[in-house]
Amino acid sequence: MNRKGIDWESVLFLGIVGIGILLAVGPTGLGIWWTNQANWPIEADIIITVGRKEYADNTYLVFTKHEVFRVEDTLRHRRFDSSDMYNRIAEGTTYRITVAGHRRPFWGMYRNILVLERVAE
Repeated sequence: MNRKGIDWESVLFLGIVGIGILLAVGPTGLGIWWTNQANWPIEADIIITVGRKEYADNTYLVFTKHEVFRVEDTLRHRRFDSSDMYNRIAEGTTYRITVAGHRRPFWGMYRNILVLERVAE
């Protein structure tokens, strides 16, 4: 460093290290942030017919003709029975569901099923 100025080599080094950290941690941190946003109280009541269901990567997934949903415990909505709810879902059956969250395909995020009611056929 010269006596009157800034040590530009150090600034450049710290800038490169900072950008490297953002690139390495950014997607993970952003993914966690998006996951938290998925629990915002954006709820909708819809009717679905279950095509199939599967358990993948520690997540209960429910596939319909138009969208994929997850069944997951949620502290915000005080629901802790995801395993029981998932076992009640039958393929080929129609349900009225209440969902929360957003569908973000790029991040592999699905809306969460909060309430499940079988519709009489």
